[in-house]
Amino acid sequence: MAISRRPFMGATPFAGGVTFRLWAPFASHVFVAGEFNAWSTNSTPLFSESNGYWSVDVPGAVVGQQYKYVIVDQNQRSLWRNDPYARSMTQRGGTLNSLAAVKEPVPRGLVGSKTKLHNLLP
Repeated sequence: MAISRRPFMGATPFAGGVTFRLWAPFASHVFVAGEFNAWSTNSTPLFSESNGYWSVDVPGAVVGQQYKYVIVDQNQRSLWRNDPYARSMTQRGGTLNSLAAVKEPVPRGLVGSKTKLHNLLP
């Protein structure tokens, strides 16, 4: 696996899988854990795009599967985080998880722009 060449933030489905992209400029590593990899904290790394963005295409991941990002900070602490660009969330067993969903994708250039992002939401 390598950096995704597909656009958009969050979880974006494509034929055969899902692209995951996150902005985490201070992370030393980022992983995505979910139903598609038995919630493994290290089997699905995202790759640094060298600009604060991290991404990966995950073949076999599908719409409707739950996931979270595992962000490893500069002190090597693993922090489980929901996707700030998740188009859907679900709660199962008392834990809130992001849900891969089909909706209008969020363009990359809107990171950190709450006003512009708010205008895209229904």
